[in-house]
Amino acid sequence: MLVESCPDGEAARRIAAENLVDTESFAPPWADASRVLFQGTFDQLWEVRCKSILETVSDLRALEPLVLLPDDIQFDHYRSRYETLYGDAALDVLASLTMGETDIARGRFIFIDLEPVMLALSTEFDIALHRLLHSGRHGLPMVGVATSRPECIAVTGFDHLTDQTMPGRDSGTAHPSTAH
Repeated sequence: MLVESCPDGEAARRIAAENLVDTESFAPPWADASRVLFQGTFDQLWEVRCKSILETVSDLRALEPLVLLPDDIQFDHYRSRYETLYGDAALDVLASLTMGETDIARGRFIFIDLEPVMLALSTEFDIALHRLLHSGRHGLPMVGVATSRPECIAVTGFDHLTDQTMPGRDSGTAHPSTAH
């Protein structure tokens, strides 16, 4: 029986390098945006799609997710895996960022899941989110918002809109004058 020898260290490294997949070429178009609106149907796959977004940003941008929720309805879905704040604590983070206090979010991906919000649409949370998106402050972290009701959000505050219900389907830039 003929036993082939293993390639030496240099040859092994060269073979491994040739077999590497370029993960950046598979990055979704929104991965480099700073303000992304993920719109889609709220259904049984909502949580899976949202967690996929969080993992994609973690992998591609090396940002640690901070999930903000208007209320505690989905708190249990996120808290075991990500730092998650809801209600007044989430409002405090939005207000701090709007005021330019970015230390709390340095190296973070701020992900806001607006489903299913049982509060009235015109709440303090919506107002705080609107202020953040239109603050124009430099040094703000990447912000992603997931909602089934994009008509209730000031979409001009985003530099990228994505339909998260259909993989690979992308709406592109929100509005050229609002791109950061």
